[in-house]
Amino acid sequence: MTVLTQERSPAELPLSPRVALSGDVHAFAGFGRTIRGKIFLAFGLLAAIVCLLGFAGMKSVGGAGDVVVESFNKPLASISYARYALARFTEMQTATVKRLDGAPALPSPEFDHRMASLARQTSTYLQLAAGATTSPRAEAAARDAADTVVLWDAKRRLIGLRAATAADRLELARLGDIVLANFERLVAFTAEDGLGAQQRALQTVSDYRRLTVIATVLALIVGAIIASMLTRAMTRPIAEASRAANRIASGELDVAIDNTGRADELGALLAAMAVMRDNIRAMMQREVAAKHAAQNDLAAAIESAPAAMILVDGGGRVSIRNAQALDFFPDHADALAPGENFTHGLAIAFAEPAGELQLPDGRWIKLSRETTADGGFVAVAADITALKDRERALIAARDVAEAASRAKTDFLANMSHELRTPLNAVIGFSEMISSEILGPVGQAKYKEFAGDILFSGRHL
Repeated sequence: MTVLTQERSPAELPLSPRVALSGDVHAFAGFGRTIRGKIFLAFGLLAAIVCLLGFAGMKSVGGAGDVVVESFNKPLASISYARYALARFTEMQTATVKRLDGAPALPSPEFDHRMASLARQTSTYLQLAAGATTSPRAEAAARDAADTVVLWDAKRRLIGLRAATAADRLELARLGDIVLANFERLVAFTAEDGLGAQQRALQTVSDYRRLTVIATVLALIVGAIIASMLTRAMTRPIAEASRAANRIASGELDVAIDNTGRADELGALLAAMAVMRDNIRAMMQREVAAKHAAQNDLAAAIESAPAAMILVDGGGRVSIRNAQALDFFPDHADALAPGENFTHGLAIAFAEPAGELQLPDGRWIKLSRETTADGGFVAVAADITALKDRERALIAARDVAEAASRAKTDFLANMSHELRTPLNAVIGFSEMISSEILGPVGQAKYKEFAGDILFSGRHL
């Protein structure tokens, strides 16, 4: 069996890892050559410094907070619990001494119950004090105090079962002194622990302050270096672009823009400015051509307008007038020539924004005037002879309608008078009959008929 092999060109061969890595390196280097890449790299470096500073600060502040808690809250709580326990033990000692000296006291069951309660409270406060300590020696002192309190209470109960001797009193006093000594040791150790924690907190804050100063100085140095590099890389081409833009803005469309040798954003900006310069030049040429075409179109439109149009500039001189203006005002043909001052009799006619004028040939024209932006105005005269004729016809028709309305009104007034006179007699006589003023009516039906006549007459 024959195996066929196919040769491939070098372009089709897969890239080796070294070649691929080299491409990535070149891409990264190209990224670093652009202004955006440099800014991103500078931002990344400063962000890393700030993050490290923040992390170290958070760690230092967190540690300082823990030390503050250990140096203030816990020692304060331990000392407070120790004082509560000492107060309870002192109360137990006082009550016991009074009872042994024969002073009036509670009956034995109540006394024992009270002492047992004080012993439990003392033990509880010492346990809390031991839990709030921050060092093994302070915790050991709290436990020693608790144990000696138990021994003292056991001795006190034993003495209570028999008559107390001098030796019993001395032993009880000795145990009480040991308890007080343990309390003093507990308070002293706790205070020393709090002071040590305070020193550690101050040291932590001092370290954080020193680290902050160092990191800030380092960030300022790195920022100054980066700012200097970016300034050198960007100031000169930006200044060139600014000068070119100012010259283009002043109308120099032939200014040379050098964008060779730059592959960054500023190079792209200079290339875009060159294209913009060429586009502005072409656009201005198109605008000039369009302006001439618009002027020609405007002149043609004004010339073909059915109304007379006269354009007067801000200096009071005629700029444009059409043939219709000469048709309406043939006597002012010389004064309407372009460049002449518009100060003749037509200026008086067009002094108001609107008006009407009858020409010598009998035609009526409507005059209007609109002010332009340069202080001049446009005078327009439109033929309204047909409108005037229609207005006269409408006025005649209105007069005819008003005469017919007056005739109708006179007829109705006369008819009302003619009807009211006989109706008054009908109403009066029917009212007399229905009311039987002159005597009774022979038939009741006649009286009813007279009432109907009276109602109908009043209604009419």
